[in-house]
Amino acid sequence: MNYWGLLGLPIGLFFVCAGCLDWEWFFSRGRQKLAVQFFGRQNARMLYAFLGVMVIVFGVLALLNLPPFQPK
Repeated sequence: MNYWGLLGLPIGLFFVCAGCLDWEWFFSRGRQKLAVQFFGRQNARMLYAFLGVMVIVFGVLALLNLPPFQPK
């Protein structure tokens, strides 16, 4: 079992919630603010929700030790 996957699950869930719930405090800071300026608010929200889903998927794959995460 790869425990790094446990770290990915809450981080991914956080990004999905931030994108879906349109958290103002999240999108008005740092790199997220740059993403909003570059892509627009709606596209930045979709981007962060998608990234969150991808982090969750890779976290689950890591927990299950599926091929990309198997030790050599």
